[in-house]
Amino acid sequence: MDMQEVFDAFGKYGSLEKENPYLDRVFDANQLIFEEVLAMTSVAVRNIILKQFEKDGTLDRFINEGQEKWLEKGQEKAKRETALEMLGDGFTPDKVARYVKMPLEWVQGLAR
Repeated sequence: MDMQEVFDAFGKYGSLEKENPYLDRVFDANQLIFEEVLAMTSVAVRNIILKQFEKDGTLDRFINEGQEKWLEKGQEKAKRETALEMLGDGFTPDKVARYVKMPLEWVQGLAR
């Protein structure tokens, strides 16, 4: 059974066959694969996938993972900006590392 047959069956019967290896992979996918699949498909297929993801909780998991990654990136950016300012004000790399709670090697890399 190919992907199109699976989506046709969903349109006709309102459920997806979880035995389909392609869909199992998509449903268990990480954020990158999910985005790639959505980018490659038509609006109708995207809606089918999103409906299934809402139903089984996958969409909530992706949203939570995305928020966590966004927060981590924001925290690292703030630490980087703070460390650069502290280095510019003459703090030693050791003190900067201690205050921003990052490894000394990370701070030394910024100082270069």
